[in-house]
Amino acid sequence: MITVWSTIIEILTQESCPLKTIEKQSGLIHTDYIPTQYMINKARYTLSFFISTVDKDKIRVVINPSYEIYFPGQLGTLQMVNGCKQ
Repeated sequence: MITVWSTIIEILTQESCPLKTIEKQSGLIHTDYIPTQYMINKARYTLSFFISTVDKDKIRVVINPSYEIYFPGQLGTLQMVNGCKQ
């Protein structure tokens, strides 16, 4: 689990993703908002990684993305978590 944990943190750091939460005991790594461009609209997203040991030879990693897209005008903000509108 230590290798998976370290590798995820290393990749996020190399990609300049701001880390918000690192809780090794609970297996959580969470990024702060990462700005991006979605078509012509401003957008940002976060990534949450949940790392758990299944047995001595298997580790489970669950990745949950969360997106916010800002639409100009009256539409406002659309929040998406795992592809579902919030």
